[in-house]
Amino acid sequence: MRVPSTSVRSVVGTLFVINGVLVGTWVSRIPALKAQFVLTDAALGVALLFVASGSLVAFPFAGRVVTRSGGAWLAVAGALLMCVALPAAAFAPSAVLLWAALFAFGAGNGANDVAMNAQAVEVERARGRPLLSSFHAMWSSGALLGAGIGAALIVAGRTPAEHFVLVVGVAAAVLILGVSVPIRSLPVAPRRGRSTVPAPAFSLPPRALAGVGVVVFAAALAEGAVGDWSAVYLLEGVGTTEASATAGYAAFAVAMLVARALGDALTARWGPVRVVALGGLIATLGLAVALLVALPWLSVLGFACVGWGVASAFPLAFSAAGNMPRVDPGTGVAAVATMGYAGFLVGPLAIGVLAEGASLRLALGVVVLCAALMGALAVSLRPATPPTVRDPGVRSGSRR
Repeated sequence: MRVPSTSVRSVVGTLFVINGVLVGTWVSRIPALKAQFVLTDAALGVALLFVASGSLVAFPFAGRVVTRSGGAWLAVAGALLMCVALPAAAFAPSAVLLWAALFAFGAGNGANDVAMNAQAVEVERARGRPLLSSFHAMWSSGALLGAGIGAALIVAGRTPAEHFVLVVGVAAAVLILGVSVPIRSLPVAPRRGRSTVPAPAFSLPPRALAGVGVVVFAAALAEGAVGDWSAVYLLEGVGTTEASATAGYAAFAVAMLVARALGDALTARWGPVRVVALGGLIATLGLAVALLVALPWLSVLGFACVGWGVASAFPLAFSAAGNMPRVDPGTGVAAVATMGYAGFLVGPLAIGVLAEGASLRLALGVVVLCAALMGALAVSLRPATPPTVRDPGVRSGSRR
């Protein structure tokens, strides 16, 4: 069975949107769950650590599945696990069970992330032009939608449990009815005629991808910090209402969406190095000014600068990893994703501990440093070879 390129792109894009909605939904209710479980900043940092830990545990498995069979089914399975784990977190009767649910949420996210990005790399390669930023723009649109729904349901007085059940019900229906059947015809990796490195038991970046991994680590720490702590900072550090506190992440998501929507065109014109370097500068200066002058509107603007600045780091890093000579696409994507989620792993805990010992404003200064590091190492994203142009239609079950 051959699938038109537009259908392939739509199916993969739907996976990115659903993942974004689920993550945006989770982020919008972090302050409410913090209050529900009576967590300190440090305890919240530990809880968030379980999300990233689950993703890190899933990456080696996901990388091997993608290498051997393409893993299109894994993208759906991972998203469905997220749908189960999210309401489980809200209904958890204790902090321990909350941690278990968050670990499962992270594991589903990790499996889904590697699988859908590997598919996106294949679509980009088949089309012969930059496409990863547009896929990640779809993720950002989903995250924005999730955060917006969260703000509306907070105003309506809905509990996190009611909110999560509503969202995951719709998401699961789309996955089962609209994605699970066409997903079987998605492209699979690795490509034919390419020398590959077998997937290791644990996907650390090959030496050629070390610089790319550090860029993604810094970007992930910055992105995760804003996602996990922006609402808490606006609520407790700046003094906004709970509903208004979602504006920080919403601004972050909007800026990221716009930057990613423009990202493919900017990358084609300027190249990945300039795009990421400029993004690092914008994020560094924007958030630094916002933290120095603690005004609500300026704080929201600072988070928007971070969203714009780190927007292209992930898609361009995944593109570089998926097109690295003599490295299997699944291995490359999983390796870089591992470094990225190491940033998500370290970030929440580090921010929580620093906030507990000093202040959340000072702790968010780590994001400024990470944005600067990301921009400084953007040169590692220089393409090794141009992507190969091929027919995006593929046979179900074939290897590429």
